[in-house]
Amino acid sequence: MKRETSIACAFLLLIGLFAIGLSATHLGAGMAIDPTGVLLFDVLADVAVGDSVDIRAQLGISTQNVGGLVLLGGAVLAHQVFPPFDPYLGGGIGLALTSGFSTGFTAEGLIGTRVALFAPVAAFVELRYIVRISEIGMTAGPLFAAGLLFSF
Repeated sequence: MKRETSIACAFLLLIGLFAIGLSATHLGAGMAIDPTGVLLFDVLADVAVGDSVDIRAQLGISTQNVGGLVLLGGAVLAHQVFPPFDPYLGGGIGLALTSGFSTGFTAEGLIGTRVALFAPVAAFVELRYIVRISEIGMTAGPLFAAGLLFSF
């Protein structure tokens, strides 16, 4: 667990530097659940690289069921604003680190929307489909996520 915790802390620091250094457009936190009941606590930062393209860095940690699961990832999101909604579609890559279990690379597709609540707070809901490739083979499944974002 010590290695996973160190990597998660380092990645969280990188998200902070990513958000501050590149002028994040959104910084947020949320929760995700998969169909088997694994619950992840997420932090994320989105940085605009164009009018309709964002880059996201995201960290998810599970403290139950698969205790010690850490998902680290980055994604590219294409979006179009239709106030108060900002729907997006994207894809990304990352790592899944699990204490006592296999560690592997991930690829994911995601679809979701940000909803402006009141300045500067927005909510997000998304469906992420993650494929994990590790030494024990390939596994795949959805994650349903929601949370709050601070918009800059």
